[in-house]
Amino acid sequence: MPSRTQTRPDRPSHLPLVAVLGVLWYLAGAAEYVLVRYATLADQLGWDPRLSVLFADGVPTWVSATWGIAVWGGLLGAILLLAREAVAPIILALAFIATVTLTVWLIWPAGAAFDAITISEGAWLMIGASVVSCLLWLYARSMRAHHVLG
Repeated sequence: MPSRTQTRPDRPSHLPLVAVLGVLWYLAGAAEYVLVRYATLADQLGWDPRLSVLFADGVPTWVSATWGIAVWGGLLGAILLLAREAVAPIILALAFIATVTLTVWLIWPAGAAFDAITISEGAWLMIGASVVSCLLWLYARSMRAHHVLG
C-alpha cells in the first residue's frame, strides 16, 4: 500500500509561505481576542469607553462565540494548511463564515448603537479581515482540488 506522501504531488513552493502568513494573521487575531476579552487592549489603545464595553462585556454571547470560531478556527485551519491536511479548507470556510457574520453584525446591529465615525474604522478592518479570510479559504480549497492536501 503506498504511503500518503507518495500519493500527493510535491508541495508547491508557495504553500509554506501562504500557510505561515495565515498562521501569523490568525495569531494576531487570537492575541487581540484574548486581550479584548480580558479588557486590556481597549484600555491600552485608548478606545472610546463605549467601544470598550461593547467588545469586552457588552457583546451578545453568540457574537463572542462567533468571534472565537473566526479567530481560533482560522488559526487551526492555517496550521492544518501548513501540515497539508485535507480538512484545512473546511475549517477555514467556517472561519470565513464566522468573520463575515461578525462583519455584518458590526456594520448593522452594532453600528446602529454607535455613531458612523466610530464604527467605520472597525467596519473597514472587518471587511479587510473577511477578504483575507476568504482568500485563505479559497487558496486551501484550490490546494485540496489539486490534491496537494490530504
